[in-house]
Amino acid sequence: MDSKSYIAVPPGESIREQLDMRYMSQKEFALRMSMSEKHVSNLLNGKVSLTNEVANRLERVLGVPARFWNRLETLYREDLRKVEAENLADKEINFINSFPYNDMVKVHMVEKASNHVDKHVNLCQFFEVANLSLLDDIRIWPIACRQLGDTDKAMRAKLVIAQYAKLEARSISVDTYKKDKIDKALHRLKQYTKYESFDFFEEIQTLLARCGVALVLVPHIPGAFLQGLSFIDESSKKIVVGITLRQKRADVFWFTLYHELVHVMEGHLHRVEGLYRNDESIADTVAGNWLIDSEAYHTFANQSKLSIRDIQEFADAQEIGISLVIGRLQKDKIIGYNQFTTYIATYSA
Repeated sequence: MDSKSYIAVPPGESIREQLDMRYMSQKEFALRMSMSEKHVSNLLNGKVSLTNEVANRLERVLGVPARFWNRLETLYREDLRKVEAENLADKEINFINSFPYNDMVKVHMVEKASNHVDKHVNLCQFFEVANLSLLDDIRIWPIACRQLGDTDKAMRAKLVIAQYAKLEARSISVDTYKKDKIDKALHRLKQYTKYESFDFFEEIQTLLARCGVALVLVPHIPGAFLQGLSFIDESSKKIVVGITLRQKRADVFWFTLYHELVHVMEGHLHRVEGLYRNDESIADTVAGNWLIDSEAYHTFANQSKLSIRDIQEFADAQEIGISLVIGRLQKDKIIGYNQFTTYIATYSA
């Protein structure tokens, strides 16, 4: 077998040379080796492995040391692996190029690679698949995802982040999932929205783990248009929620977290067919209402003019951070995106 860069020559070629030197037919050789003619044919063509027992027989029949044959077999298998790896990488070059490999290197998901073969191997190991074409099987990725785009590039980047979250979640021990625990946790989480820094993450990670959810902070991959994602790891049956700090804004972080937790509570992750078309809008609405009372918000937002003092007082009444109120007002275009932005907390890991 061969590829662009390698050729794998089985030990059988050297055996043939020995037979030619002796004017010995394969039939006679099989008889002297106490092996079937079919097995000898497969041995000569590299279709079966040259075992230690066969190497010992070759030493007795041909007078060539067993270690020589064992070495040839080892070299052949190594070269065969290189041939197969390069041919598979060549076949899946479009898959390799569709992933943001350099961005993955920057956040330490994969090692640097100077050629497409090494990239292919590293990507397969990262995704835990025998070949990258398997990643087109939607059964592998039952993901509910809040994203702003759905291009092919975005989908590949989403798979990268989902796999990262899956791998990170393995080290997080969680209790059995119970919906009523999540319900109580959503109330408790509000106190953390008042924090100006990101020091609280381990605390909310522990809180959600007790509810049966593994919360993972995932890196931002350019082109993913991803704020957060949630899915069930089919191997461990663990519920995983991943959140990015893509925009760094506190209001975006908290809305995304609540959005993903709504997917969990509403049972969206358990559907074999994936998300329904309106699941994202449902999660948006429910998450928004959890964070800010809808009726109180509309009464407040309809005021003719809002000052930062008014916003702070409303945030205090809702027992949430001011960042969430400002973000909501900006999103609803009650105020401009440039208004009161300096009062929005920013997070960094």
